[in-house]
Amino acid sequence: MKVEDIAKVSSFKLIGTYIKGAKRLATLEKQYVGQVLGVHIKNISLGLVLAIAGCVCLALGGIVLLVAIVLYLNTWFMPWASALIVTVALLLIGLVLALIGLLNMKKDIEKAKSTFDQVGEDIRWVRQK
Repeated sequence: MKVEDIAKVSSFKLIGTYIKGAKRLATLEKQYVGQVLGVHIKNISLGLVLAIAGCVCLALGGIVLLVAIVLYLNTWFMPWASALIVTVALLLIGLVLALIGLLNMKKDIEKAKSTFDQVGEDIRWVRQK
């Protein structure tokens, strides 16, 4: 459809043409992203698999380390007391890390709110023009 013909075409046809164009643009963008990322994904897939395997091994090693610590503490304490000491230590570490994460997240939420406010202000400005 040519620009000169727009005044002669009904609104419904213009809306239909707009929707078709938007669908075509979305399809082309998805294809482009697939082509661009496809090359990178192939290159990093082996590295990603190795990284995940490494993280699994680290997690399993951490579990074994916790068991070893409990067994080591058994030389001085009863087995239930050793397990309780390790559990309390892990809970305290987890609590401290969670509080630090929440405080950081609270700061980030304030930044996000200001960004959303700025975007809303920009949208209002565009609508006025």
